[in-house]
Amino acid sequence: MSKEQIEFLNVLMPLNIEGRYPSDKELIRKQLNEIRMKEILDKTIELNKWIKVLIKY
Repeated sequence: MSKEQIEFLNVLMPLNIEGRYPSDKELIRKQLNEIRMKEILDKTIELNKWIKVLIKY
C-alpha cells in the first residue's frame, strides 16, 4: 500500500464515525463541501479498484 493510500484511509476513518456516533454527524457535515466529497468519492473508487486487483491475485 502506498503512502498516499494510507494517508487517504486516514481521511476516511473519521467519516465512518457517523454510524457509531450520530451526534457528531453535524460536525462532520460542516467540514465537508461538494468539492471535497467529490474528491473523497473519486479516491475511494480508485482505492476500491486497487483492492479488487489485489484480491484477484
